Amino acid sequence: MSGQSSGAEQMEPKDELQVFRLGGIAEGSVNADGRVVADSSNCHIATIELQSGESSPELRARPDCEQILFVIEGECSLSCEAGEFLLKKDQGFLVPADVRYAVSNPGSARAALLLMRTTAQPEKQVLNVPSDLRVKLPFDEFSGGEIRSHFELYALTRHTIGVSFLLMQDWNEASLMRMHAPHEIDGDTLWVTIPQRFAQWYGLQRLDDGDYRFVPDGTSRTRGRIELGR
Repeated sequence: MSGQSSGAEQMEPKDELQVFRLGGIAEGSVNADGRVVADSSNCHIATIELQSGESSPELRARPDCEQILFVIEGECSLSCEAGEFLLKKDQGFLVPADVRYAVSNPGSARAALLLMRTTAQPEKQVLNVPSDLRVKLPFDEFSGGEIRSHFELYALTRHTIGVSFLLMQDWNEASLMRMHAPHEIDGDTLWVTIPQRFAQWYGLQRLDDGDYRFVPDGTSRTRGRIELGR
């Protein structure tokens, strides 16, 4: 293939084929996501360089897409609500949409990461629209930590919805779908609103007290299962 060159000049025009190389970590323009090596209206590729002991500011995966972070040099630690994870060269992270995280370099040498993000086309995005359905849960069963502004709902099976105020890594990997859900606290009762997409997927027209039961998951008081009756 003749006429190729490397570096930032390959990033234009934005919606045509672009050639880039990972060997030139110091090349490319810099923005909040790192040093850009390729960019388009739907895709973003950048490198992040961290010196020994250096940490990034808190980052956040966009609400419309997931992010991939791949360690191409050294080692890297990623911290998020699910915990802290250490990865070495040739290992990577898949960060779910809308998750806050930070990366740091605990090693003695420089670390470099490749960040990749592909945004869904606007017409293909699934909006998180609340339905008119709510479930009534015992507030005491979620006293194992600080409750955030929303809950996470996990489609574990066709009859079971996982619910937690934390991002649960095991459920996130096993679930067919995960979405945010607003909540209200009324005394010792916790009301969690079912997203419209969940209601459609489970075929829910209404949710009375007798239509489901809540089963605590373990003793952590951070999550439980909503078992739907049929």
